[in-house]
Amino acid sequence: MLFTWIFGIILVLAFCFLVLAFCVRMSSTIVLPVAFAGNTHLGIPKEKEYLNLDLDGFIDKNGKTLLLDKANCFCVCGQSMLLAGIEDNDILFTNPLSPDYKMDLPCVTVIKRDHFSQCDMVAQGNIPQYKVRRTWGQYDISKKDEHYMLRKLEGIIEMPEFIALTKESALKCSMNTDEMKKDFLERRWPAYKKNYPTCQQDNDKDSQVIISTTLDVKENKVHFSIHPRRCLVGVATNSFSVAMAA
Repeated sequence: MLFTWIFGIILVLAFCFLVLAFCVRMSSTIVLPVAFAGNTHLGIPKEKEYLNLDLDGFIDKNGKTLLLDKANCFCVCGQSMLLAGIEDNDILFTNPLSPDYKMDLPCVTVIKRDHFSQCDMVAQGNIPQYKVRRTWGQYDISKKDEHYMLRKLEGIIEMPEFIALTKESALKCSMNTDEMKKDFLERRWPAYKKNYPTCQQDNDKDSQVIISTTLDVKENKVHFSIHPRRCLVGVATNSFSVAMAA
């Protein structure tokens, strides 16, 4: 009789433990790193905490369940990726990048801020370590000049995906390609060479670059940007609004 009671108590405790574990799993708190996307507000945090989030509540377009706590995820802060269908407060799932990862371009990427970018943003009151960009190409700029960069920009502009984006965004923002090239060659390219003075040398760690676009939410214009290839940390695979996920 005593054995039966003990066995019953063990079964009840085991059941309670399983129920508790299930509840914790289905309604949990998780902290995600913030990926900055041009938010005009100050004081953007490095991380964001989500309460009572269903960790198994993310389903991709193929019906596959994505496990939030097992993935490489970020919280998007800002609206600069609106043209890619990614909005403020979205949860972004990514594939982590290895040095030899072959990107299927164009794609949305997460970039880790380097020292120069991080210092600029901290001075403005924003401290996220990551940012989001739509990446169009990767290039070796060893011994290359602005004529080489101009040809690469023109090659991007002629891509079918870029032409389609230009048409789609016509009523939403400015994508004047002449202005975009001028801005890149007069501002972005010189700034990159200044920040990475050895970038045009053979086999330099900063000679491998990516060229991306982002929506300037203040001016409602799209511009090109350039970053070291080594700063890429992930390629976006899925994004979900918090309202959909909660």
